[in-house]
Amino acid sequence: TTSTHKKKKTLPPTPPRLSPGPRPPPWGRPGLLLVITEPWLRPLLATAIVDEFGRQASPGVEMVPGNDVTSVSDVLGPVAYSAWEHAGMTISAVLFDVDGVLLDSAAAHRRVWNSWSLARGLDPEKVWQLTFGRRPEDTVKDAAAHLDPAAERQVLDELLAQERDGILPVDGAVDLLEALSGRSWAIVTSGDRAFVEARFAAVGLPLPAVRVYGSDVEHAKPAPECFALAASRLGVATSACVVVEDAPAGITAAVAAGCTVIGLTTTHPEESLRQAHMCAASLAEVRNLLTTKGLLVRP
Repeated sequence: TTSTHKKKKTLPPTPPRLSPGPRPPPWGRPGLLLVITEPWLRPLLATAIVDEFGRQASPGVEMVPGNDVTSVSDVLGPVAYSAWEHAGMTISAVLFDVDGVLLDSAAAHRRVWNSWSLARGLDPEKVWQLTFGRRPEDTVKDAAAHLDPAAERQVLDELLAQERDGILPVDGAVDLLEALSGRSWAIVTSGDRAFVEARFAAVGLPLPAVRVYGSDVEHAKPAPECFALAASRLGVATSACVVVEDAPAGITAAVAAGCTVIGLTTTHPEESLRQAHMCAASLAEVRNLLTTKGLLVRP
C-alpha cells in the first residue's frame, strides 16, 4: 500500500534575535542587534563603522528599523560622530535654547507654575506638562482658555522674578559659551527678553549678538519660525545650524526649520526626544560634538 501522508518539508532554524532589553554592549560583540531609530542614520552607519573600526557592519552587527533602544550618543559613540561627518552636513552656527540648556531653571519654573495653577484651581501636574519650550501665554491658552493670556503672563512674570536668584547656569554652560567666542551662535528661547538678559548678566554668561525671544515671532515653538529667524539674522541657512534643545516642542521646531538637532537630556529622558538627530547627557558631550565639526578647538 502507498502511504497517504506527505513528508513535511524541513525548514532551516530561524536565527535567534537578541531582545533589545538593556542598552546593547559595545561594538564587536558577536550577534549584537542594533535597532536604529533615526532613519537618516541607517544608510550611513555601515560606512561609519568601516571608518572607525576598519571592518564591515556585518556579520557581527545588523542594522534594522525599529522603535526601541538606542541613544545615538550612548551606544554609537564615535560612530555617531562619523555618521554626522558622512551626512555631508556643513555646520557653521550653533543655536541654543535657554531654559534647561544654558540656565538650570526647571525647579524655579515648576514652583511658579504650581503656584499659578493652584491659585487658578487647575491641576499643577497637567499644566506643567504643557509648559516646556513654550511661551507662558501659549500655555495659558491651552490650560485655561477662559483666562486672558496677556494678563496671566504678567502674573507669571512677577512670580518668576521672585525666583531669579535661584536660577544658575547649567554645568558646563560658562565654559562652552566662552569657547564659542568669535564663533557664530545665538540663543533662541520662548522666554522673556529682560529676564533672560538680566539672568545671563547676573551669572556671568556671555550674550551673543543674535538673540531671538518668544515676543520676536508670531508663532513660537513648536513652530519653526524662531529658528528660521535666528539663522537669517546670522546670515546662514538653517541647514547649516545645529540646535541644542531639551524640550520636545523646541526639537519639533528645530527639525521643521531644517536644522540638525542635539537633544540635551537635562529635563526629559531620551525617549521623549526621539525627533532629535542625536542626544547628549551634558554640555560637555555637546562640546565634544561641536569639536568634531570644527566649531571648537580641542582644549
